Amino acid sequence: EHAVIGAGDDGALAFWSFTSDGKRSEGRLADVTDVHPEAVGFEAQMPAGLARMVYWPADDGGFHWAVESKTKKGWNRFVDHHYRPADAPAAA
Repeated sequence: EHAVIGAGDDGALAFWSFTSDGKRSEGRLADVTDVHPEAVGFEAQMPAGLARMVYWPADDGGFHWAVESKTKKGWNRFVDHHYRPADAPAAA
């Protein structure tokens, strides 16, 4: 995947994602503070429904990144990554 975050035509923050299978998506800045008070995220309408990606700070100085799909019961997280600074040891 190649993802780009930047200003859309209207000046609002947006993202564009391009995958190796030829698919693409684009989304808009969204309120994702239900995940973390400092979270930043984007929502996109996909063929299967509404999806979002969320970034938020980690206690170790790194950050979390998650991808979720909207269900009748709320958000279903199906990708959850934790990135750490290169000099930080991995959690046991």
